[in-house]
Amino acid sequence: MEATIFVKLRNDTTIVVPFAKVTMSKADLEVIGYTDYNGKFVHTFANQVVLDVLAEKDTSENGTTPTLYGRTIIRLGDPGEDVRKTVFIN
Repeated sequence: MEATIFVKLRNDTTIVVPFAKVTMSKADLEVIGYTDYNGKFVHTFANQVVLDVLAEKDTSENGTTPTLYGRTIIRLGDPGEDVRKTVFIN
């Protein structure tokens, strides 16, 4: 089962967020990665699972601008069924 996460800006949903950190986790399972240039992160799972998804992007150049965050939940169910989800950050 393939989980595809897209990260976009909440205030302009046409803008994707490249190189955002994506963390998918639940209990003892944690997957961390980064979106590509098109704001997409993909990971393959072997088992059914429900995961919390956190996307974050550090926008600071000198440490004064806050990090952008967004959260969602993803459910991977039937074997062979891929799931796509968008996380909006602000």
